[in-house]
Order: sequence, then structure tokens, then C-alpha cells
Amino acid sequence: WYRFLAERDWTPECHDYEAPYAIDIGARRLVVLDSTHADDREAKPHQVMHYQALLHAVNGLAAAGGRESWLVSHKPFWSIGRIKGAKGPHPHADGYNAVLQAAEAAVPLAPEVTGILSGHFHLFQALSFEGGNPDAAGGAAVARRPNQLILGNGGTMLARGAAGSLPAGFDAWGLAARNFVTMDRFGFGLLEPSGTDWQLTLSGSDGTAFARCTVVPFDARCAPLQ
Repeated sequence: WYRFLAERDWTPECHDYEAPYAIDIGARRLVVLDSTHADDREAKPHQVMHYQALLHAVNGLAAAGGRESWLVSHKPFWSIGRIKGAKGPHPHADGYNAVLQAAEAAVPLAPEVTGILSGHFHLFQALSFEGGNPDAAGGAAVARRPNQLILGNGGTMLARGAAGSLPAGFDAWGLAARNFVTMDRFGFGLLEPSGTDWQLTLSGSDGTAFARCTVVPFDARCAPLQ
């Protein structure tokens, strides 16, 4: 964490929880959350309490930015895989992160936070939720849950056996899933602005693009390239 993501100078003292901070890049604000100690499988009360406080700080930074924000968190809030002992949104697909989900249930992310960028899970995954887009259903949004992007396929062994397909509109932590895709292939992603949207191009280890996503507030639509 200190080597790559902490905003302050390294000190020999160990800190379990670093304060969130914001970086403005053009019209986008990135709010960085230290999710190192968020347990994937168990919503430990003391961790949930700490992350509730951190999410209050995240929301303050997002609201103060005066622009759309993306939350950057090493561990995803919502992901779908096969993790023994975890409880997920579908009987054939377990999911995590238990602590972040419990904290967000008590302290929902601010409406300025329209997307979450994460790693941790060793694959690519994109998940968005019905009701998450304020323009859906004639403008009557049920909830504003940001879309979750996971780009964890650039390093070590891939997370094989993760759910590749699930029924359309499956129950994803209390909201119906709008769009969901998983790709367990080594590579990297490149995000580029495209008008008011963003284009995410996924490329393999040889640099050849194999999928592209259109990322809009609260949603991401991905498709393989032929």
C-alpha cells in the first residue's frame, strides 16, 4: 500500500486504516479507499465500524468535488466467484467483500460515486445493477448503486472457475443485475474518454484487444471483439 497508493510519506509506524483521499483528473474525481483490511468472507464488527467511518469520508470527498467520482479500492465491494464459506447472490456463485458490503449497507455511497475500480480478484469482471442509473425507468431510480469494475487479470494465477454466466436480472445483493460479464484471461485494460462516456479496451498479454466496454454513470456494457 505505501509503495504504490498511500499519499503520505512512508513512516515506520504501521497504520491499519489510512484516510481516503481524492485526485482530480479533468472532469473526473478519483477517491482512493484503503481496503487492505476489509475481510472478504466475514463482516467482522470492528472492521465494519472502521469502514463505515471511512465511507463517510469517501462521501465527503465525492460531494466536495463538484463532479462525477469513481471510487478506487483494491478490494471490490461486489464480485461474483466461487469462494468457499462466503455467501453470494446466487446459489451457484459466491461473492464478496463481506466487510465492504456491510459498511456500504449502513453508509451508502454518495450519488456522486458512479463507479468503482478494483483489483484483488484475479480476472476481469463488470457488474451493474438495475435502479443504479438515475435515467432508468423514466427517471425513477430505485437506488444508485455504482457499477463495479474489476481489473485483476494482469498479474499472478487467474481465478479459474468463477461464474461465467448467470440468469439475466439475477438477484445481486438486493438489486437485480443489469449487466454482468466475467473474463478469466490475462491482460490489461485501457480507459479512454469518449464524449461523455468512457471506453474500456481489454487487451491480452500480447497486446491484442479482445473486448471493449462502454462505461457510463452507474453502468458498464461489455462485449467481446470478433
